[in-house]
Amino acid sequence: MEGKEGAWHWSLYCHLATIYNLAKLFEKARIALKKAELMMNGRDSSPFPFLISLYAGAGDLLEAKRVWASLNARIQKSRLPTNKEYLVMLQALKKLHDVAALKVLFEEWESNCVSYDMKLVNAVIGAYLEKHMVEEARQLLDKAMEEGAHLVLKSFWLFIDHYIKKGEKDQARWWSVAASSLVKRGHSGGLELLRMIT
Repeated sequence: MEGKEGAWHWSLYCHLATIYNLAKLFEKARIALKKAELMMNGRDSSPFPFLISLYAGAGDLLEAKRVWASLNARIQKSRLPTNKEYLVMLQALKKLHDVAALKVLFEEWESNCVSYDMKLVNAVIGAYLEKHMVEEARQLLDKAMEEGAHLVLKSFWLFIDHYIKKGEKDQARWWSVAASSLVKRGHSGGLELLRMIT
């Protein structure tokens, strides 16, 4: 493999890092990711989300943040990060339990976003609920509704799941009724969970 290294594409090293992460061989994953970075084209920003996600999978917060900073430095003159890029970094911060940095990054996205993307909102709601920051999660959902975001059932399932895990069936039922009203208005998804708890 080493002899043919020049022929390898960055994505092959990312696939290798994925396998190492699954095997919990995190140091080997980091080595593969460093090699992936060496193989990157100077103008192509598509590898960055993969690198961020894989460094997070290896439990390496500093490297995930470094790659995010590198992405921003590379694109700063031409564009802002995309929603997908923000989402990947938010998910990385959630996985690595850095809620303070997640909140700052989400506020940065909010200040630049054209429309509210519920995937990003749900990533933050999920992180808040994992840390039992229920009031902050609720305020964020309320704000998304005020901003005119197209609500998705996943937002409600996050709260339902949180309350079920805590054994608070009345709260879970309240959120299931709210989700049910969305379904009646034409939204779909998660009906099995809804039937299970109502």
